[in-house]
Amino acid sequence: MWDFVVRRAFRSANRAVVRQDLIDAFLLHPNIASAVLTQAVDAYPAWLQRVGYRVRPIVAAPPPPIADEADLADALRCSDLRFERTGLRADELPVNQIRWASVLPTGPGALMCITSALVSRKAVDICYVSMREGDHGQWRRIVPLSIDDVNGQCRVYAHDLTKAERGDECRSFVLSRVIDARVCTDPLPKGFVRGSAKDSPLALKIALNDRLTAEQRIVLMNELSASGRGGLVGLEIDSRTEHDFRFRYSEPKVAPDVIWPPVVSIEKP
Repeated sequence: MWDFVVRRAFRSANRAVVRQDLIDAFLLHPNIASAVLTQAVDAYPAWLQRVGYRVRPIVAAPPPPIADEADLADALRCSDLRFERTGLRADELPVNQIRWASVLPTGPGALMCITSALVSRKAVDICYVSMREGDHGQWRRIVPLSIDDVNGQCRVYAHDLTKAERGDECRSFVLSRVIDARVCTDPLPKGFVRGSAKDSPLALKIALNDRLTAEQRIVLMNELSASGRGGLVGLEIDSRTEHDFRFRYSEPKVAPDVIWPPVVSIEKP
């Protein structure tokens, strides 16, 4: 709650926090809210001061790390826009989360079935349709390791027991392309070793387009958290997103039997 007080003090339009803010954010009793305000000032004396019934930031003091722009960017990145997290109400910080693609599997109940297997660390059978030419859907036995949100597209990262006898191969399955899912009661293959849910970093060296202006290079490198000067630029991405990175920033490489792009015409009515 002290963090909330600091964030509210530095981010609100009037740069002040009152006990009603704490009551609204955490449903506190008024007396407890008043006590939290006092405790926050005592905990952050270099940043906060009590002015009557309000808590305000120290004049000219920069915000501490828990309330700086990197912290706000992290909240935006995680879509955690709750008042108690950002210190700003929804009408103060209007953020539109735009998702025009569904993340739900096509088959009802499939997501719960996959989630149950993930939680119980068991296998699950899914009927999955890829974008390969002529694919009508195939049943695959997978062992889910994580749910990955990649630029708004949700995927289940899993061992593919169908592809390899012991399930050593892992791949991502787009959730919206799962037609159906069913519980699997069979034991896991002998010698099966469960992989990590965490992704591994992948270092890349990229060359930026010569047509970019100096300012365009600066903002692009900031966008990519890249480093370096001159020819090659270094950056680090999650290894599972290499395909998506190439699609977004470079020439997409698609297998000849993959139907891409799936949309061939776009018109406005």
